[in-house]
Amino acid sequence: MARYFFHLQTGRRFCRDEEGVEISTLDDLLLHAADLARRLIAETSRAGATTRSAFAVEDGERRLILHLSFASLDNPDLAGHSLDSRRTGNPGLPTLH
Repeated sequence: MARYFFHLQTGRRFCRDEEGVEISTLDDLLLHAADLARRLIAETSRAGATTRSAFAVEDGERRLILHLSFASLDNPDLAGHSLDSRRTGNPGLPTLH
């Protein structure tokens, strides 16, 4: 298992995740990021502002691994998207780096 850090970017604000979480696969990484994003959207009364947010996910070496725009959660292709099998160039889906 590897440790990943889910930094939250909202507009000009950037909140660093200093703890991280251990995750075994890239697909699990995407599922975890999407779940966190959905929970943040549900917990805020300003959901419009939150959907303009994103996670910048780094690995233990502090290399950018994934960029997940909260707006991409509305994309129906996300459910069938696999990070383990391919990198995406589709602008509506998460970007694997």
